[in-house]
Amino acid sequence: MAGMKSGKITDVTFVMREDMPVYPGDPGFELVPLSRVGSKPYAMSKMILSTHTGTHLDSPRHHFIGPGVWGVSDIPLELLCGPCLVVEAENGTTEITHAFLRSIVTMDSEPPIVKSGGRSFVTAESADFIRNGTNIRLIGTDGFSIECISDESYRAGYPIHKIFLAMPRPVIILETLNLAHVEPGNYNLVCLPLNIEGADGAPVRAILIR
Repeated sequence: MAGMKSGKITDVTFVMREDMPVYPGDPGFELVPLSRVGSKPYAMSKMILSTHTGTHLDSPRHHFIGPGVWGVSDIPLELLCGPCLVVEAENGTTEITHAFLRSIVTMDSEPPIVKSGGRSFVTAESADFIRNGTNIRLIGTDGFSIECISDESYRAGYPIHKIFLAMPRPVIILETLNLAHVEPGNYNLVCLPLNIEGADGAPVRAILIR
């Protein structure tokens, strides 16, 4: 991803707060005071959260182990900053199909960011097309997950994640984007994670520039 330009900035990151929704079964977010101004000359808190809380990315270590498997700190930043294409899922559609993706992306297209009100997921055929039929290295969604979280057969093995995140040429997954007020079209994306060595994922501050 290259060719960044300045313009209007839209924050597409959900605010971290204790009542925020999280992926089913994940721990909620907590901000716990350790000291307060008054009793001490400074305030300091600790955060309790998972590496996949709120707007976040998945690294290959989310599903793979072994030498050479990228953690968050290994992901080249050029994969996370540059042009992208926000696309809107067809009305009422839950599956992001191969046919739909073929209609909007080509071999050298910008990374697709899928807006669907959090209801859509990528099929295995679509994931294979992005991974093996294009040069795309990042995909984003406004859902909790890139795959169907209500299907136990998917959750048992997470095949879509594994298609995207397999080394040596992973497609980085960006999830839980706040796209409610974003119009489809071309943008520049910046989504920088905390630089945590060996992490399987990390919250990001994601912005779109146009």
